[in-house]
Amino acid sequence: MLELVILCSLYGALVPKVKKKNRSKWLPLIAPALWIVSKYVSSLILGIIFYLQGMSTEDIEFYMQGAAWGGGILGAVIAFLVIHKLPVKSLNCPECQAEFKSVSELGTATCKNCDTKLKVWFNKVTKLKTA
Repeated sequence: MLELVILCSLYGALVPKVKKKNRSKWLPLIAPALWIVSKYVSSLILGIIFYLQGMSTEDIEFYMQGAAWGGGILGAVIAFLVIHKLPVKSLNCPECQAEFKSVSELGTATCKNCDTKLKVWFNKVTKLKTA
């Protein structure tokens, strides 16, 4: 249950960062994915190391739980760093080809050069049809 709350929190923390950078709405899923993958990979590696050293399974279990949490945290940190380092994806106005970066929550924008109302949907820019 705690892990589910953590995974949802990681996703929720990355959503606004991804929106500011005009990136795909699926990109925040990198945090939960890296959490899960890193968790199992780190505990597997530690388990193999301890097994090769000849430790009993009772001793290994405690350390593998710690390695799983440590690996999960490391995966989340890597996901945040990847999102943080991504550049802002600029979009072009179809009328004057001017670049703009800011898009409202509704997926609309206004070109500062030609005052055209624009609609942004899946990173494709079209003119907003007004009545």
